[in-house]
Amino acid sequence: MKNILFTLALFISFNCFGQAELEYENRLKELNNIAYQKYTTGDYTSAVADYKKITEMYNSKFEIVYQYYISNAWFYLGLIKMTEYELCSSAIINFNKSIEIDPSNLAAYNSRATARICIGDFQGAIKDCEAAIKLDSLLASAYDQMIYSKAILNLDYCDDYKTSVELKLDLPDRGVDFKQCN
Repeated sequence: MKNILFTLALFISFNCFGQAELEYENRLKELNNIAYQKYTTGDYTSAVADYKKITEMYNSKFEIVYQYYISNAWFYLGLIKMTEYELCSSAIINFNKSIEIDPSNLAAYNSRATARICIGDFQGAIKDCEAAIKLDSLLASAYDQMIYSKAILNLDYCDDYKTSVELKLDLPDRGVDFKQCN
């Protein structure tokens, strides 16, 4: 009888935990969709408020797969700070949090590189571009930012340029002299 009661209690507790996890996931998804809609329509103030709510929902007892939404929220908070309010240093803090939660967040590395260029941290930008390229070797913007940062620091960028040409990546014209790379 004790075994049956124990099994029943265990089943109920797992079922409740599963329900709580499902509600957590659904709430994260819903809030993420709402925040993204606000972001895409230019309602940045409301989007920031919703993304902040998501970051406050962090719950380490649930599987890491749900932490995607938390990482995504930190990313968009950083993106809004950087692109709409030109708060590059503050954006870096948000990108750091995004990467800490999801080290495979390619967009966060690439955007953090942009923010680092904004504040003149070209070495940091190069490191972020290298990390982004490890995640996606065809990311033209990472090559662009890395080449630009290396050019500013008078470092050799020819290998990176040649790789981008071999990969047929379309790089914008930033005034970097590629004649020396031929």
